[in-house]
Amino acid sequence: MALKRICGLVSSVLSDVMSVVSPRLCPSCGCALTEKEECLCHGCQAQLASSGGFASLPGNPMEQRVLELTGMEIPCAALAPYVHEGVSGKVVAAFKYRGEKSLAVHMGRMLGISVSGSGRFSGYGVYVPVPLHPQRFRARGYNQAAELCRGMAEAAGGDVCHMLDRVVNTSAQALLSRYDRWGNAKGIFKIAEDVRIPTEGVIVVDDVFTTGATVCAAISALKEAGVKNIAVATLCTAHL
Repeated sequence: MALKRICGLVSSVLSDVMSVVSPRLCPSCGCALTEKEECLCHGCQAQLASSGGFASLPGNPMEQRVLELTGMEIPCAALAPYVHEGVSGKVVAAFKYRGEKSLAVHMGRMLGISVSGSGRFSGYGVYVPVPLHPQRFRARGYNQAAELCRGMAEAAGGDVCHMLDRVVNTSAQALLSRYDRWGNAKGIFKIAEDVRIPTEGVIVVDDVFTTGATVCAAISALKEAGVKNIAVATLCTAHL
């Protein structure tokens, strides 16, 4: 017991030292995180949670865009608007380009709570991440959409299913219009081999809904494979 207490004391001292030498910082505002703050400071997390997503709003702009591109009425939700220099933009940049994988899981939990609490997604128990092209996956080391799915499943229940493979790398879309992006995105996904088509509804998950082209390509691939009930959840949505 004495040894256990000594080990605990040493661990506590080392933790205190590291908090001074190399403190954990909020990826949005840069302030030092407290022990009770997991990945974001309470202030930045509160801004995201209250920034006005579309989880509980039927007929929202995301749903209108999906209907416009696919002809399908599909429930869609986002936790927050995407603001490049705001909390949402800095959070996405941190887990997408700076390797903060645990942040993506944390944000997935927030998204899962928002989606499940809306009451609009009952019966959707499978989370399908939008996949990266293998080249991009190797460069990043993980798929941020899959980490969002993991957080959603932890917070709201359900299963993560990697149903899609990305067969085309659409890296040069930044200057395209939304209709050109949609044309460029068609056929970029296929159903993964030996995957079971679930009987329950699936939620396509991605980090940012920009023009909707990528998400709609995923929806089309799932529909062609026989998935009957599809929804969409993204962490952020651009101004549509």
